[in-house]
Amino acid sequence: MNQTAANLIDKVLPAVPVRQWVLSFPMPLRFWLARRPALRKVVLGIFVRVVFSWARHQARLAGHEDPQFGAVCFHQMFGSSLNLNLHFHLLALDGYYSRASPRGELQFRPTPAPTTEDIQRLVNTIRRRVTRALVRRGFFDSSDEEPEEDALFAIQAASSAHRVAMGTRAGRKVRKLKYGSQRSRKLPRLCAESGYFNLHAAVRIDAQDRVGLERLCRYVTRPPLSHSRLRQRDDGLLSLRLKTQWSDGTSHIVLSELELVEKLAAIVPTPRANLVTYHGVLASAAKCRSQVVPGASNGHTSCTHAPHQSYIPWADLLKRTFGVDALRCPRCSGRFQIRAVVRGAWVAGKLLGVLGLPAEQQRLLPARGPPSDDEWM
Repeated sequence: MNQTAANLIDKVLPAVPVRQWVLSFPMPLRFWLARRPALRKVVLGIFVRVVFSWARHQARLAGHEDPQFGAVCFHQMFGSSLNLNLHFHLLALDGYYSRASPRGELQFRPTPAPTTEDIQRLVNTIRRRVTRALVRRGFFDSSDEEPEEDALFAIQAASSAHRVAMGTRAGRKVRKLKYGSQRSRKLPRLCAESGYFNLHAAVRIDAQDRVGLERLCRYVTRPPLSHSRLRQRDDGLLSLRLKTQWSDGTSHIVLSELELVEKLAAIVPTPRANLVTYHGVLASAAKCRSQVVPGASNGHTSCTHAPHQSYIPWADLLKRTFGVDALRCPRCSGRFQIRAVVRGAWVAGKLLGVLGLPAEQQRLLPARGPPSDDEWM
């Protein structure tokens, strides 16, 4: 999670405003999108084209032809209750690149914020186009043969419907705990629905807020389960606290150990299916990508990995994420350097002998534990 976010900030997302577009789907469609990566690619293409078309219209109203857009999309497989809920988080550049002259440099120009009416029109268009694509592929044809069902098919179908597929409670609804009061469901700002398609676009990160953008990237690449929300009850069952209370007052769901494993199995992504995709000027084949994405020197001093590497050294990532410098000596504040790796007691004894430590003292020397919090401070 942290490494992906750091790479996106350092090497992909330029220092421009970014808006998050979140698209969720009706329950049956979530299931089929998770089962069929090819269908997911078609639906994602519709989503990106609709958002880019709206931004292109805004650019042409401002008098700019041939605008260039960019986005990174995250395919999230799960909901807050560990149910199968595939939805898209699209981090789109909140503006476009254009040239003042045919040979001029690319300049970024922000687009005006969408209104709730714009969001409603966009989600209506997405729903209409996705439905048309499903009809062409025979998803509403009763004569179309259903794919062969297997154990994973039943688990994913039950998970998408908030049901249990295995054990003594197979086919029943997931148990819920209601610690809150029932409240009316109200859509937030810049959010609209159309036939159980939901589009939300209220989150926007300013160009200067790179820390906030990295935090958003961590959020959309987070794992499905946080240990802080899961606890074991006295009766042996597991209680999972929801990230956001439901409108009916549900704040927790109760699972057996088998049901927890079942839910985790349902949200395992399909093998070799990309969960992060790049679009527009941020795509690898874009002609002007090198003029848009940040280089090695982008203002970050906490990450020292080479520009061509995607791997970030563990010590750099630890310092960047938690503010802990693992290579600083707690005694003299100097920097640790790896000189050699010693493997085996025989080699260690030889090296200690070279340092002048007798063999009998080597055996009596107690092992040193990790540094305490006071030493790190």
